[in-house]
Amino acid sequence: LAGDGSQAIGALAFDPWGGGLFALEEDHEAVRWDLEDAGETRLESPEDAVVATSRTGWAASGGGGGDVLLRAAAGQERRWSAHRGAVTWIDVDDEGRVRSAGEDGAVRLWSPSGTLDREVFAGEEPVIAAARAGTGGLALALPGGRVRIVRSDGSSGLELSAGESGIVAVASDPSGRFLAAATEEEGVSVWDLESSGEEPAAIVSRAKEGLSLVDVALWTDEDHTWIATFDRTGTVLLVDLADPVRHMVQRTAETLARHGSTWTGDLAFSPDGRTIASVGDDRVVRFSDVRTRRDALVLSLPERSIRRIAFGPVPIARNRGACL
Repeated sequence: LAGDGSQAIGALAFDPWGGGLFALEEDHEAVRWDLEDAGETRLESPEDAVVATSRTGWAASGGGGGDVLLRAAAGQERRWSAHRGAVTWIDVDDEGRVRSAGEDGAVRLWSPSGTLDREVFAGEEPVIAAARAGTGGLALALPGGRVRIVRSDGSSGLELSAGESGIVAVASDPSGRFLAAATEEEGVSVWDLESSGEEPAAIVSRAKEGLSLVDVALWTDEDHTWIATFDRTGTVLLVDLADPVRHMVQRTAETLARHGSTWTGDLAFSPDGRTIASVGDDRVVRFSDVRTRRDALVLSLPERSIRRIAFGPVPIARNRGACL
Protein backbone atom coordinates (compact mmCIF):
# COMPACT_ATOMS: atom_id res chain seq x y z
CA LEU A 1 0.00 0.00 0.00
CA ALA A 2 1.40 3.39 -0.93
CA GLY A 3 0.11 6.94 -1.13
CA ASP A 4 1.62 9.67 -3.25
CA GLY A 5 4.51 10.18 -0.79
CA SER A 6 3.71 13.83 -0.16
CA GLN A 7 2.13 13.45 3.30
CA ALA A 8 3.47 11.94 6.52
CA ILE A 9 1.27 9.36 8.25
CA GLY A 10 0.17 10.45 11.72
CA ALA A 11 -1.68 7.30 12.85
CA LEU A 12 -2.71 3.85 11.65
CA ALA A 13 -5.58 1.60 12.71
CA PHE A 14 -7.12 -1.58 11.31
CA ASP A 15 -10.78 -1.94 10.48
CA PRO A 16 -10.58 -5.58 11.70
CA TRP A 17 -13.86 -6.90 10.34
CA GLY A 18 -14.31 -4.46 7.50
CA GLY A 19 -11.15 -5.52 5.65
CA GLY A 20 -9.56 -2.07 5.62
CA LEU A 21 -6.68 -0.06 7.02
CA PHE A 22 -7.11 3.59 8.07
CA ALA A 23 -4.30 6.13 7.86
CA LEU A 24 -4.46 9.70 9.19
CA GLU A 25 -2.18 11.96 7.19
CA GLU A 26 -0.20 15.05 8.15
CA ASP A 27 -2.79 17.39 6.64
CA HIS A 28 -5.51 15.64 8.72
CA GLU A 29 -7.07 13.81 5.78
CA ALA A 30 -8.16 10.22 6.42
CA VAL A 31 -7.45 7.44 3.93
CA ARG A 32 -8.91 3.93 3.90
CA TRP A 33 -7.21 1.15 1.97
CA ASP A 34 -9.12 -2.01 1.07
CA LEU A 35 -6.96 -4.99 2.06
CA GLU A 36 -8.46 -7.16 -0.70
CA ASP A 37 -7.70 -5.03 -3.74
CA ALA A 38 -5.59 -2.14 -2.27
CA GLY A 39 -8.26 0.32 -3.36
CA GLU A 40 -7.94 3.77 -1.77
CA THR A 41 -10.78 5.93 -0.45
CA ARG A 42 -10.26 9.43 0.96
CA LEU A 43 -12.57 10.38 3.81
CA GLU A 44 -13.49 13.72 5.25
CA SER A 45 -12.07 13.98 8.74
CA PRO A 46 -11.51 16.46 11.56
CA GLU A 47 -7.97 17.31 12.59
CA ASP A 48 -7.26 13.85 13.96
CA ALA A 49 -4.61 12.97 16.50
CA VAL A 50 -6.04 9.84 18.21
CA VAL A 51 -7.70 6.77 16.74
CA ALA A 52 -9.30 3.53 18.00
CA THR A 53 -10.98 0.49 16.49
CA SER A 54 -13.22 -2.29 17.78
CA ARG A 55 -13.36 -6.01 17.00
CA THR A 56 -16.66 -5.48 15.19
CA GLY A 57 -15.31 -2.99 12.67
CA TRP A 58 -16.10 0.37 14.26
CA ALA A 59 -13.39 3.03 13.88
CA ALA A 60 -13.32 6.30 15.84
CA SER A 61 -10.94 9.24 15.60
CA GLY A 62 -10.61 12.70 17.08
CA GLY A 63 -8.11 15.49 17.37
CA GLY A 64 -7.30 19.17 17.39
CA GLY A 65 -10.68 20.46 16.28
CA GLY A 66 -12.60 18.79 19.10
CA ASP A 67 -14.65 16.68 16.68
CA VAL A 68 -15.17 12.92 16.73
CA LEU A 69 -15.56 10.90 13.54
CA LEU A 70 -17.18 7.45 13.82
CA ARG A 71 -17.27 4.99 10.96
CA ALA A 72 -19.13 1.66 10.88
CA ALA A 73 -17.81 -1.45 9.14
CA ALA A 74 -20.42 -0.99 6.41
CA GLY A 75 -19.07 2.48 5.64
CA GLN A 76 -21.60 4.80 7.31
CA GLU A 77 -20.04 7.81 9.00
CA ARG A 78 -21.08 10.27 11.66
CA ARG A 79 -19.19 13.29 12.89
CA TRP A 80 -20.01 15.54 15.82
CA SER A 81 -18.49 18.16 18.07
CA ALA A 82 -17.34 16.43 21.25
CA HIS A 83 -15.02 18.80 23.14
CA ARG A 84 -13.84 22.38 23.40
CA GLY A 85 -10.22 22.08 22.34
CA ALA A 86 -8.46 18.92 21.21
CA VAL A 87 -9.64 15.35 21.73
CA THR A 88 -6.72 13.70 23.58
CA TRP A 89 -8.01 10.14 23.98
CA ILE A 90 -10.67 8.00 22.34
CA ASP A 91 -12.07 4.48 22.66
CA VAL A 92 -14.84 2.58 20.85
CA ASP A 93 -16.52 -0.63 21.99
CA ASP A 94 -18.02 -3.47 19.95
CA GLU A 95 -21.43 -1.78 19.95
CA GLY A 96 -20.07 1.45 18.47
CA ARG A 97 -20.26 3.48 21.68
CA VAL A 98 -17.47 6.03 21.96
CA ARG A 99 -15.65 7.35 25.02
CA SER A 100 -13.64 10.52 24.50
CA ALA A 101 -11.49 12.78 26.67
CA GLY A 102 -10.33 16.27 25.84
CA GLU A 103 -8.48 19.41 26.75
CA ASP A 104 -11.69 20.76 28.28
CA GLY A 105 -11.26 18.27 31.15
CA ALA A 106 -14.31 16.19 30.29
CA VAL A 107 -14.75 12.49 29.58
CA ARG A 108 -17.91 11.73 27.65
CA LEU A 109 -19.78 8.63 26.48
CA TRP A 110 -21.48 8.82 23.07
CA SER A 111 -24.01 6.59 21.35
CA PRO A 112 -23.26 5.40 17.78
CA SER A 113 -25.63 8.12 16.53
CA GLY A 114 -23.43 10.83 18.04
CA THR A 115 -25.87 11.58 20.86
CA LEU A 116 -24.37 12.30 24.26
CA ASP A 117 -25.20 9.34 26.51
CA ARG A 118 -23.66 10.83 29.64
CA GLU A 119 -20.78 12.89 30.90
CA VAL A 120 -18.55 10.36 32.62
CA PHE A 121 -16.31 12.93 34.28
CA ALA A 122 -16.14 16.72 34.35
CA GLY A 123 -12.85 18.19 35.48
CA GLU A 124 -11.37 21.67 35.52
CA GLU A 125 -7.97 20.66 34.11
CA PRO A 126 -7.09 19.42 30.64
CA VAL A 127 -6.76 15.67 30.16
CA ILE A 128 -3.32 15.05 28.62
CA ALA A 129 -3.76 11.33 27.97
CA ALA A 130 -5.84 8.43 29.29
CA ALA A 131 -5.85 4.64 29.62
CA ARG A 132 -8.23 1.97 30.81
CA ALA A 133 -8.04 1.19 34.52
CA GLY A 134 -9.76 -1.79 36.08
CA THR A 135 -13.26 -2.81 34.99
CA GLY A 136 -14.75 0.12 33.12
CA GLY A 137 -12.60 2.71 34.86
CA LEU A 138 -10.14 5.22 33.47
CA ALA A 139 -6.78 6.70 34.42
CA LEU A 140 -6.53 10.37 33.40
CA ALA A 141 -3.13 12.06 33.06
CA LEU A 142 -3.33 15.64 34.36
CA PRO A 143 -0.85 18.53 34.51
CA GLY A 144 1.87 18.39 37.16
CA GLY A 145 2.63 14.68 36.81
CA ARG A 146 -0.67 13.56 38.34
CA VAL A 147 -2.87 10.59 37.40
CA ARG A 148 -6.48 10.55 38.56
CA ILE A 149 -8.41 7.29 38.70
CA VAL A 150 -12.05 7.61 37.60
CA ARG A 151 -14.32 4.71 38.54
CA SER A 152 -16.79 3.12 36.14
CA ASP A 153 -19.65 5.11 37.71
CA GLY A 154 -17.80 8.37 36.99
CA SER A 155 -16.80 9.11 40.56
CA SER A 156 -13.30 10.40 41.16
CA GLY A 157 -10.99 7.98 42.95
CA LEU A 158 -7.43 8.25 44.12
CA GLU A 159 -4.87 10.60 42.63
CA LEU A 160 -1.40 9.17 41.96
CA SER A 161 1.82 11.09 41.46
CA ALA A 162 4.41 10.27 38.81
CA GLY A 163 6.60 13.23 39.79
CA GLU A 164 6.46 16.94 39.08
CA SER A 165 7.40 16.94 35.41
CA GLY A 166 4.76 16.54 32.71
CA ILE A 167 3.33 13.15 31.81
CA VAL A 168 3.83 12.25 28.15
CA ALA A 169 2.02 8.89 28.09
CA VAL A 170 -0.02 6.49 30.21
CA ALA A 171 -0.64 2.82 29.48
CA SER A 172 -2.34 -0.17 31.05
CA ASP A 173 -2.03 -3.91 30.52
CA PRO A 174 -4.88 -5.77 28.76
CA SER A 175 -6.60 -6.55 32.09
CA GLY A 176 -6.49 -2.94 33.29
CA ARG A 177 -4.84 -4.03 36.54
CA PHE A 178 -1.40 -2.50 36.02
CA LEU A 179 -0.95 1.15 35.11
CA ALA A 180 2.19 2.97 33.93
CA ALA A 181 2.90 6.69 33.52
CA ALA A 182 5.92 8.06 31.63
CA THR A 183 7.16 11.59 32.32
CA GLU A 184 9.41 14.03 30.51
CA GLU A 185 12.21 13.99 33.10
CA GLU A 186 11.37 11.67 36.01
CA GLY A 187 11.17 8.29 34.34
CA VAL A 188 8.29 5.83 34.56
CA SER A 189 6.09 4.75 37.47
CA VAL A 190 3.96 1.60 37.59
CA TRP A 191 1.09 0.77 39.98
CA ASP A 192 -0.93 -2.34 40.81
CA LEU A 193 -4.51 -1.04 40.93
CA GLU A 194 -5.80 -4.24 42.57
CA SER A 195 -3.33 -4.28 45.46
CA SER A 196 -4.70 -4.32 49.00
CA GLY A 197 -4.43 -1.17 51.07
CA GLU A 198 -5.69 2.37 50.87
CA GLU A 199 -3.58 3.23 47.82
CA PRO A 200 -2.41 1.19 44.81
CA ALA A 201 1.02 -0.34 45.36
CA ALA A 202 3.83 1.39 43.49
CA ILE A 203 5.65 -1.46 41.77
CA VAL A 204 8.16 0.82 40.08
CA SER A 205 8.73 4.41 41.18
CA ARG A 206 10.42 6.75 38.71
CA ALA A 207 12.63 4.09 37.15
CA LYS A 208 15.26 5.39 34.71
CA GLU A 209 14.89 8.89 36.11
CA GLY A 210 16.72 11.47 34.01
CA LEU A 211 15.73 9.98 30.67
CA SER A 212 13.41 12.07 28.53
CA LEU A 213 10.69 9.54 27.72
CA VAL A 214 8.30 9.75 24.78
CA ASP A 215 6.19 6.60 25.29
CA VAL A 216 5.52 3.59 27.53
CA ALA A 217 3.75 0.25 26.96
CA LEU A 218 2.67 -2.60 29.25
CA TRP A 219 1.89 -6.28 28.83
CA THR A 220 1.03 -8.85 31.51
CA ASP A 221 0.55 -12.61 31.42
CA GLU A 222 0.72 -15.35 34.07
CA ASP A 223 4.51 -15.21 34.30
CA HIS A 224 5.59 -11.70 33.37
CA THR A 225 4.79 -8.03 33.49
CA TRP A 226 6.69 -6.43 30.64
CA ILE A 227 7.32 -2.68 30.73
CA ALA A 228 8.74 -1.05 27.61
CA THR A 229 9.94 2.57 27.51
CA PHE A 230 11.03 4.72 24.58
CA ASP A 231 13.28 7.72 25.25
CA ARG A 232 14.55 10.63 23.17
CA THR A 233 17.88 8.94 22.49
CA GLY A 234 15.86 6.48 20.41
CA THR A 235 16.39 3.59 22.86
CA VAL A 236 13.65 1.09 23.70
CA LEU A 237 14.23 -0.50 27.11
CA LEU A 238 12.42 -3.58 28.41
CA VAL A 239 11.97 -4.52 32.08
CA ASP A 240 10.44 -7.79 33.26
CA LEU A 241 8.80 -7.74 36.68
CA ALA A 242 9.00 -11.39 37.71
CA ASP A 243 5.78 -12.95 39.01
CA PRO A 244 3.42 -9.95 38.75
CA VAL A 245 1.09 -11.25 41.48
CA ARG A 246 3.43 -12.10 44.36
CA HIS A 247 7.02 -10.97 44.03
CA MET A 248 7.23 -7.78 41.97
CA VAL A 249 10.99 -8.09 41.70
CA GLN A 250 12.43 -5.63 39.23
CA ARG A 251 15.02 -7.12 36.95
CA THR A 252 17.67 -5.17 35.07
CA ALA A 253 16.38 -3.20 32.11
CA GLU A 254 17.59 -4.53 28.77
CA THR A 255 17.92 -2.69 25.48
CA LEU A 256 15.35 -4.04 23.04
CA ALA A 257 15.80 -1.71 20.06
CA ARG A 258 17.64 1.42 19.00
CA HIS A 259 16.41 4.21 16.76
CA GLY A 260 18.05 7.52 15.97
CA SER A 261 17.52 10.46 18.33
CA THR A 262 13.83 11.26 18.35
CA TRP A 263 11.34 13.79 19.69
CA THR A 264 8.38 11.53 18.95
CA GLY A 265 7.96 7.79 19.24
CA ASP A 266 5.37 5.09 19.61
CA LEU A 267 5.33 1.57 21.05
CA ALA A 268 2.82 -1.26 20.62
CA PHE A 269 2.72 -4.80 21.98
CA SER A 270 1.31 -7.47 19.67
CA PRO A 271 -1.91 -9.12 20.89
CA ASP A 272 0.01 -12.19 22.11
CA GLY A 273 2.62 -10.07 23.91
CA ARG A 274 5.54 -11.69 22.09
CA THR A 275 6.51 -8.75 19.89
CA ILE A 276 6.98 -5.03 20.39
CA ALA A 277 6.77 -2.66 17.44
CA SER A 278 8.52 0.70 17.76
CA VAL A 279 8.86 3.71 15.48
CA GLY A 280 10.67 7.03 15.85
CA ASP A 281 11.79 9.98 13.76
CA ASP A 282 14.25 7.77 11.82
CA ARG A 283 11.37 6.41 9.68
CA VAL A 284 12.19 2.84 10.69
CA VAL A 285 9.70 0.40 12.22
CA ARG A 286 11.32 -2.32 14.33
CA PHE A 287 9.58 -5.51 15.39
CA SER A 288 11.48 -6.86 18.40
CA ASP A 289 11.03 -10.32 19.92
CA VAL A 290 10.39 -9.92 23.66
CA ARG A 291 11.96 -13.26 24.59
CA THR A 292 15.11 -13.20 22.45
CA ARG A 293 15.59 -9.39 22.62
CA ARG A 294 16.36 -9.42 18.89
CA ASP A 295 14.79 -7.71 15.90
CA ALA A 296 12.40 -10.06 14.15
CA LEU A 297 11.81 -7.60 11.33
CA VAL A 298 13.01 -4.10 10.42
CA LEU A 299 11.09 -1.94 7.95
CA SER A 300 12.75 1.15 6.50
CA LEU A 301 10.20 3.63 5.16
CA PRO A 302 12.24 6.61 3.90
CA GLU A 303 9.25 8.30 2.24
CA ARG A 304 6.97 8.00 5.28
CA SER A 305 7.12 9.78 8.61
CA ILE A 306 5.04 7.42 10.77
CA ARG A 307 3.99 8.78 14.17
CA ARG A 308 1.69 6.07 15.55
CA ILE A 309 1.48 2.29 15.23
CA ALA A 310 -1.16 -0.23 16.34
CA PHE A 311 -1.62 -3.97 16.02
CA GLY A 312 -4.86 -5.38 14.68
CA PRO A 313 -6.29 -8.81 15.56
CA VAL A 314 -5.97 -10.33 12.06
CA PRO A 315 -3.21 -13.02 12.07
CA ILE A 316 -0.65 -12.94 9.26
CA ALA A 317 0.32 -16.59 9.77
CA ARG A 318 -0.56 -19.38 12.17
CA ASN A 319 0.83 -18.64 15.65
CA ARG A 320 2.61 -15.53 14.37
CA GLY A 321 0.87 -12.68 16.13
CA ALA A 322 -1.11 -10.13 14.15
CA CYS A 323 -1.05 -7.51 11.44
CA LEU A 324 0.28 -4.01 12.06
